[in-house]
Amino acid sequence: MSASEDEIDRRVKQGPRTWGALARRRASVAFATALVVLLIGGEIPAELGLDALGATPAGLALCPVQCEGCSGPGRLFMWRYRGPWRSNKGTMGSALVCEHPSLTLESMTWVDVSRGDALQPYILSGFVRYLFNALSVAAVVGLFGLFGTSASLRRKAARRAELTEQRRGA
Repeated sequence: MSASEDEIDRRVKQGPRTWGALARRRASVAFATALVVLLIGGEIPAELGLDALGATPAGLALCPVQCEGCSGPGRLFMWRYRGPWRSNKGTMGSALVCEHPSLTLESMTWVDVSRGDALQPYILSGFVRYLFNALSVAAVVGLFGLFGTSASLRRKAARRAELTEQRRGA
């Protein structure tokens, strides 16, 4: 047996033996991997795709607490920004504006949002939106990590039995 086969056998022997333990491991690996990918740049395409579907997690969950009368999912505006750092929300290239009875989001453009100090109470912080969306999407990906857990557990149990049989025979 080679060194890599010995390592694989050691992992099989020491790995999780119950469905819950293996599911927890698989989900946490999927969640962590997705979160890293999203936080290093994959969040923007994911956010644009979710927004096109009208399912921005941050808008749905955080708009109702953003302001009185606000609701989600809101509307995402993005534009190319060049210039100095600004502290106003939605002035540096992107803004998620929550739905509110006093606003007509359908007729707004990014120009309206980028110049609109009056919209500040209705705009979610980009940092909070980014983190919330990344965590939400990573959690869903983590749930997908549960698929195949039963089959994987059966394969590991069969390999353990094979290793045990080899030991008895040796």
